[in-house]
Amino acid sequence: MHRRARTARILAAAALAACALTTAPVADAAPQPPAGSLFLTVSGADGELTRMARLDCDPAGGSHPLAAEACTALRAADGNPDRLVAQRLVCTEEHAPVTAHVTGAWRGTLVDWSRTYPNACHLRAATGALFQFPAATGA
Repeated sequence: MHRRARTARILAAAALAACALTTAPVADAAPQPPAGSLFLTVSGADGELTRMARLDCDPAGGSHPLAAEACTALRAADGNPDRLVAQRLVCTEEHAPVTAHVTGAWRGTLVDWSRTYPNACHLRAATGALFQFPAATGA
């Protein structure tokens, strides 16, 4: 009887170990969604597109030249451009409105954000690295 109990314990332990081994790779193989995949644009007062970039986060990439800095800022703001830490810049009060637009996904949530600023300096002060990318080709 003692031998049967020991055999049953060994078989149960082996079965549990087999289950653990077969489920571990599945858990490790599950792909993590990227923190963000965003399309950024800046338009002038006439609504004409002047700049655009793609920003991917975790890992940082896309066509954005400052992807790492922009992703770091967005992580700190939980993906909300309204929560970005403003920079202290001295901007002129030149009237040259620009509209910044972000579309895409951040940590599984759809993003569709847009704001108009008095000029490009005010945009940079409010959003930091997020919209620091060159003009669109042909603009």
